[in-house]
Amino acid sequence: MSVNRMKDPETGRFVSKGPAAWQVFMSQHECVIEWVETRPLGTRKQYGRKLMLFCEQIGVSPEQFLGLDRTRARDLVWKFVKPFIMESASKTKNNLAALKSFYRSQDGEILPFESRRGGKHYFNSKKRKKAALEHVPNIPETYAIIDAATNLRDNTMLLVLFQSGIRENAICHLNFEHVKDQLYPEPKIPLRLRITDQIDTKL
Repeated sequence: MSVNRMKDPETGRFVSKGPAAWQVFMSQHECVIEWVETRPLGTRKQYGRKLMLFCEQIGVSPEQFLGLDRTRARDLVWKFVKPFIMESASKTKNNLAALKSFYRSQDGEILPFESRRGGKHYFNSKKRKKAALEHVPNIPETYAIIDAATNLRDNTMLLVLFQSGIRENAICHLNFEHVKDQLYPEPKIPLRLRITDQIDTKL
């Protein structure tokens, strides 16, 4: 099915003409409008889309969802989000947050999810970080990086890091007083840096 799209003059993105599907969905259900009317536009969009997809996939209306008892509503929500767990923990968490927020608006009831580790409806929402591969540039690569600096300050900082061997943490704490005695009355080359734990806080 073709969709009429137009270019947003502010963002440059192509957007659909007229109201989006989630806006049409929300306009058809007063309980949904009351739920998100005080929230920012971005939140209304995200929550509205998530509730719309849930209702379409599970085959219930927002009013029917609110009318279910807590346990039945929870089981339908879990059925909807469970396939997302292997795909993305954050996607699962965001969908749960939206659906729990909507159901909570009915007489203050909440969905009785087990939140403790190992519970029936528990999933690990923390993403496992991949180990970063460290590459130590050789001398030609280092000078290529330094030459790519766009201004004298960056060029100088990269040279100081490379030639002195200090860390970026230390160079941010260096100032004129650390080298002024070696500059006057005559510069002493090379300049010698005395790195203390006040300069390098991770020393």
